[in-house]
Amino acid sequence: MKKLLFLSCSIMLVILWSNYTYSLPKPGEDELQRKPVNVRDLQKNTISSIDFYNTNYGIIGHNAATTRGGLFWPRGTSNQYLFASGFWFGAQKMKPDKSEMYKYVTISYNPNSGISWLVPGIIREEQDNVDASKLYMHRIYYSTDFNEATGQAYDKSDGPAWPLWKNSDTQQLCEYSENDFEYDTNSRNTNRYPLGHLVISDEDMFCTYKDTDLSSYEGGALARRALGYPLRLQVYQRVLTWNSDHTLKDCAIVQYLLTNESQDTLKNCYFAPLYDIDIGLTSEQAKNDRLRYYDYDKSLNLAVGWTNTNLGELGSGYGYIGVSLIETPAIDDEGYIKKGLSYYPSDQQLGISTFKNWPIEEDRALDNERYDFISSHIIDGDTGPGDKRLMFSTGPFHLLPKETIRVAVLIAFAMPCKGGEADGTTEDISCVNGLEGKAKRAISYYYSPKTSVDENANPIINLAIHPNPASEYIEISSPFINPTVNRGVDESSEIKIFNTLGECVISVETRHAVSLQRIDISHLPRGVYYLRIGNRTQMFVKM
Repeated sequence: MKKLLFLSCSIMLVILWSNYTYSLPKPGEDELQRKPVNVRDLQKNTISSIDFYNTNYGIIGHNAATTRGGLFWPRGTSNQYLFASGFWFGAQKMKPDKSEMYKYVTISYNPNSGISWLVPGIIREEQDNVDASKLYMHRIYYSTDFNEATGQAYDKSDGPAWPLWKNSDTQQLCEYSENDFEYDTNSRNTNRYPLGHLVISDEDMFCTYKDTDLSSYEGGALARRALGYPLRLQVYQRVLTWNSDHTLKDCAIVQYLLTNESQDTLKNCYFAPLYDIDIGLTSEQAKNDRLRYYDYDKSLNLAVGWTNTNLGELGSGYGYIGVSLIETPAIDDEGYIKKGLSYYPSDQQLGISTFKNWPIEEDRALDNERYDFISSHIIDGDTGPGDKRLMFSTGPFHLLPKETIRVAVLIAFAMPCKGGEADGTTEDISCVNGLEGKAKRAISYYYSPKTSVDENANPIINLAIHPNPASEYIEISSPFINPTVNRGVDESSEIKIFNTLGECVISVETRHAVSLQRIDISHLPRGVYYLRIGNRTQMFVKM
């Protein structure tokens, strides 16, 4: 990234090296098994076309062992897109001396120093500081290290079983909650949870971290405590990735559950994911990155990053990185978190309040500056090339004691729609296999109810829909709707089309299929839809 940051992080690395050790995978006959070697864990994923480092203290896409960038696409190349990422959480509450309402910002990643104020652990434990004795308990859990049938670690010496367990057989991806987490390691088994452990993607990653160790804060523990830190925030983080034959192979979804474990009501809160974009391997190549808010379709909450090609990137195969805020809190008329539903449709959510795009020279250092920055309600445009950071925020909302919010972020990658080098134009982003199309498919997948769209669905290649994308009609090839040919269809089956909320918008009996190979979709709004016949499901796009 930058010489100053590299120097400062190198100094911190010498001081903290024993706590920030990268855990190499252990060799094994059949399975890759990660073994944590210190409480601050650093691992790499093994599945999906996105190759990235992950930590258990709120930083994603950063190689903390070398203080270098740590997210590459596609896997197997040296095409770097991120130096690091994390989030800021801003809130207001009364200072300890009751003198004033103070603007607090807790940060999981400071792009100017590379430091996280958060540490692995659970606040319900006795000590606020990081507990090195719970190395295995608070590791980064990768689902590929655990038995698919039992949820137990393939290597029993590697610690507790998988931490997320099913409370329902119809749970949706967007219904992730803190109730899925089993703290008691002795209860992580199928006797306690007959439905088994909860894994959503081809490789899930899970960790827990907290803000209560003031020795990790910049500015000094005593000074921070006098101001009223910590806010006592607990985070349950899940990252989802998919393998190379999945439609979401170029996507990762990061879900944050953030709980207010204090006795204070946190007022006017903002949750702000932050991405330190560095497209290219050298610090020089980081100086010509570009960012824009994708205002062509504001429903996507999408930011787009690409690089100019004047610093050696030309012909290297760089495309686009997209970051989309796909789930945000829903609030009532007084600004408090809505209750009653496991999730709320996107049109009832807060969405994006602020989008900032700024160079390293404009980094904020003070609490009030950071809070005002993420709460500015300003949407930046493309401000030209530079060593850029991007930040979304959602808010304001009030967070009561013991209350939890869920925020989900999509990270997606695509090549230019027009071919050649990325130019940042809408035409270069908006095709079905471009960044817009991939974002729409990921958002649709995130909210699609398993019980109404993809439950028991066979591979999507077993249905043929033409054209796709479509505008006026779709055609289904006749062999796939013939009960004598397709075992997934019987005479009582229906052709059903669902929207991204899982609502059935078209339903036709298959016994009339011969006359209904062509289905009129001209009345449907633009977006992503799922067609189901029997237990066969296929996605299509209405343009």
